[in-house]
Parts: sequence; structure tokens; C-alpha cells
Amino acid sequence: MKNNEILTMEKKKELIQLNLEMLKGILENNGMAIGFNKTDDNFMFFDREIYIKSGKFNGFQISIQELSY
Repeated sequence: MKNNEILTMEKKKELIQLNLEMLKGILENNGMAIGFNKTDDNFMFFDREIYIKSGKFNGFQISIQELSY
């Protein structure tokens, strides 16, 4: 795709959905899950099994502001 190419909203949606599906596969393959911390506006990536067994968060957070421009 060229830098000057203007994408339709539908195409942007398709690209984002494709990338989210890839993220889902990466998380599943690595035993991870994703959540959202409303208090801090952070996405939480954590070990799914540890969370299920103990209820404890073992992972990292990324601020939604880091994903904005």
C-alpha cells in the first residue's frame, strides 16, 4: 500500500480486524489473555492459566494512550 493511498473506512475496519485476529492467535498460542483496566485505561495481557487457577494477574499492561497518536 502506498503512503498516499486513501483507505475507505471499510478497508480500515478490515485491516484492524485482521490484525486483531492475528493478536488473538498470538495470545492463544502463548497461553495469554487480554483484558482492560478501566481505572487506568490500560490493556492487560496476562497468563491465562495462572489467572484461572489463582485469580492473580501475571503479565503486563499497555496504556491505551500508547496506541493513540
